[in-house]
Amino acid sequence: MRAKKGEGLQWIYAHLLDVTDDCIEWPFGRSNGYGWLRSKGRTWPAHRFMCLLAHGKPDRGQTDVAHSCGNKLCCNPAHLRHATPEQNQKDKFSHGTVLRGESIASSKLKRSDVVEIRKRLLTETATKLADEYKVTVAAVSLISKGKTWAHV
Repeated sequence: MRAKKGEGLQWIYAHLLDVTDDCIEWPFGRSNGYGWLRSKGRTWPAHRFMCLLAHGKPDRGQTDVAHSCGNKLCCNPAHLRHATPEQNQKDKFSHGTVLRGESIASSKLKRSDVVEIRKRLLTETATKLADEYKVTVAAVSLISKGKTWAHV
């Protein structure tokens, strides 16, 4: 559902002082799993706008807004905090919400492919494997060095 003009801001201010442990999910426009709103001609991720209102400006280096709940749509001020990209990434891993490996829609490989590639690299060339799996030689090289698919 798309918010009428000003409705998103009204919703944010109405929930700014809510005291609950539950997630407060953004009910309006969404993109990439996040809620979005417009204020003064600028488009904002709803959770970022809420965090700024609830917690003020971030400290230097805190360019992300992290969700303690792992729910991208949550705008509960108690679940939001300013964080560094590294802190936010750690949160994503702990919530299991980080996309990696075959959970990435554009991934050409599966976990089993990566295991097989690593085994076969002992006796076969990266070029041959890249051709067979329809990936670049660079992709095979990164797999062999543990730079990608390190979790496998």
